[in-house]
Amino acid sequence: MPKKRKKQSSRIVLAVFVLSILAALGILVYFSYCFVKKAYIGEKMKIAREISEIKILTDEQIRRDAAKSANLEYPVAKPLKTPEQIAKEAEAAARKMTDEKFNPKLLAEQIADIIKSSKEATPGQKIEFISRNAKSNVRGVYKGRDGIFVLVDTQKYSIRDISDEYRYLFDSNLATARTQEKISELRTFFKEESAKYLEENRKKIQDELSASSGYMKFESGSWHAKSDIFDEAFESLKLQKEKERQEEIKRIFRNHKLFGVYSFPGK
Repeated sequence: MPKKRKKQSSRIVLAVFVLSILAALGILVYFSYCFVKKAYIGEKMKIAREISEIKILTDEQIRRDAAKSANLEYPVAKPLKTPEQIAKEAEAAARKMTDEKFNPKLLAEQIADIIKSSKEATPGQKIEFISRNAKSNVRGVYKGRDGIFVLVDTQKYSIRDISDEYRYLFDSNLATARTQEKISELRTFFKEESAKYLEENRKKIQDELSASSGYMKFESGSWHAKSDIFDEAFESLKLQKEKERQEEIKRIFRNHKLFGVYSFPGK
């Protein structure tokens, strides 16, 4: 009987001991959990606070910075005219200037001068020409021709000795040919010079209109709307700022580890 009671007492003591151990382990686990949870929450709060401190620019701030980076005055307005309108206005203005400078009346006056200066000489007319037999330019009153000789004042000069560029004075066919040649040269000159003048002024006026209508000229020579340049700069800068923000968030998560070992899941 005493042996049986002693055996039961030992079992009770063992059970109490085991329960005590289990209780102690439970308490340890609970407090460990509380400690870890508190540390975890603390680190998460630090992460949240640092993320909230990251400076976030508003779209308005980004727009102003984008305009500054593109050397544009903010706000940037849309172009006043389209490239087609500018080209049309420049063409019209340049053509008007060209018509005024190279007008038909001026051409007619110069043609009249050519005809007058290229006529065959008539008796009684004062003339001047070069002859190989004369020491200097021959000047005097034309008296007419005597066969192959040209009569000037009291002298005779062989037509063969007169410089080619002056023979038209004594030959109607040469005078006519010279007149036609000079008129042709003048017309060609007018055409080429007027086309050159038109193009130079068209480009100049087009550049002026482009600059005053909201366009910017690139080094390549092409013109682009300032608003398009600004929109591109704004979108690019906005993406850049967001990328920098995401990189900063990643850096914050990397810098915070639980007990300096365990990383937090983040972006």
